[in-house]
Amino acid sequence: MDKNDKIQSAKDKAIKIIQLLEEMEPREITGLDVDFLRNKVTDLYEAVLNIKSLEQKNKEEQPEPQPESQPQPESQPESEPQLDFALENQENKEKKQTGDAEIKKPYVPEIEFVRENTAADEGKKTIGESFQGKKTLNDLMTEIKNEAGTGLNFLKVDNLVHAISINDKIEFVRELFANDTDKYAETIKRINEEKDLDSAIFVLTDLDFDNENPAAKKFLNLVYRRFMDK
Repeated sequence: MDKNDKIQSAKDKAIKIIQLLEEMEPREITGLDVDFLRNKVTDLYEAVLNIKSLEQKNKEEQPEPQPESQPQPESQPESEPQLDFALENQENKEKKQTGDAEIKKPYVPEIEFVRENTAADEGKKTIGESFQGKKTLNDLMTEIKNEAGTGLNFLKVDNLVHAISINDKIEFVRELFANDTDKYAETIKRINEEKDLDSAIFVLTDLDFDNENPAAKKFLNLVYRRFMDK
């Protein structure tokens, strides 16, 4: 029996199983029905295994195709090192002409380029020169500490928000914070939360204050009073 016959036989077994199931549908399924149906399914399973075995057997009986032999390329004769030979002869020829003497290179004097100062260069300043003479935050704070006394300008401040008047706030926002009220409020909040004066000064280093502006010294005075007992 060939493969097609085995497949047809398996189909018949499958159709028989479907017919049995249709017969069981309107009535109660008994134990005998279950055993009978199990035998039919087993027969179908074995029929499929036989088909698989037949395919495997046919595959083993078929001869494997032999690879076609590829023609071997003819070996090419190695080319003679004509170029190397020519270079070697050229070197020998040059040695005979110069007598193996050292070939001197022509003297080339070194030229030192001197860059002239231009008007633009003279107008430029180094970073140190640019900041020379300008007050730093530490300079302002030193002045404030030296001026510290018992007047109203040196009373202890517990909270900068409450200590800064409306007029001073307007002045600080305009002169020190470039009219940025959000940046002003954030800075005041950060300074209030710091633990000492050094930490508060560190917060102010992130800001581009014009320390020559009188408003800067007035603002720093309040910061000093916030931490003057710590």
